[in-house]
Amino acid sequence: MSTEKVYIGVAHGGADAGAIGNGFRESDLALRVSLHCDKALRNSGIATMISRISDVSFPSTQKIPQANAFKPDVCLDIHFNSSATGSGNGVESFYTPNNAEEAKLANILCAGLSKLGLANRGAKPSQGAFSFGMVLNTTGVSNLVECAFINSPIDKKYYDTEEKLELIGRTIAKGVCEYLGVEFVDALPEKTGLYAVVKQVIALRDKDNARSEAGIHNRADPNSFYYVVSVDEIKPLRL
Repeated sequence: MSTEKVYIGVAHGGADAGAIGNGFRESDLALRVSLHCDKALRNSGIATMISRISDVSFPSTQKIPQANAFKPDVCLDIHFNSSATGSGNGVESFYTPNNAEEAKLANILCAGLSKLGLANRGAKPSQGAFSFGMVLNTTGVSNLVECAFINSPIDKKYYDTEEKLELIGRTIAKGVCEYLGVEFVDALPEKTGLYAVVKQVIALRDKDNARSEAGIHNRADPNSFYYVVSVDEIKPLRL
């Protein structure tokens, strides 16, 4: 079991859609890629923290202290790019100026994603007009990854399905594993073939109180399994 930790910051969210192009919102694409990246890293034995798992607002002012409290070995912020003319295309990753380790990770990520067919725009220092707080103000080896240009007709074919977004997320995870010297588990875990129907019994603001409440129900009903899940995670499943 690996002892490394990776923080995954997800771009934008909620009312902040980020860049928009080709009928897609950056906040949505970044979330899908981040979730797949998170899953692949955990499957490879790496402990992770992800800033959001649904379409809610969680800006950098919240991500930065959350990431630093987690004390990750690697801190990622996953985005999709945009250009004013729509002519930009490819992948690039930003790092702290003069930080050789962050530049190394950025080059690994760009090289991996370029193997999918995306143009490699390379590793770039976060400075000037491209100064990103998630790179400059977080601990660990930090990178802001621009996966592709959301308004590029060239790049659209690399992200326009869930399978392609999964491939981008897994490729980022593979690059992080390469940098950390951790074996990347390429095979997807087998599904159990079981489905759980979740009933919201009560909504509590305090996570410890919620766990205590779940324990009460589990002791009272040994034939069922009650667990704690974010209400935001349940909402997209409501029929």
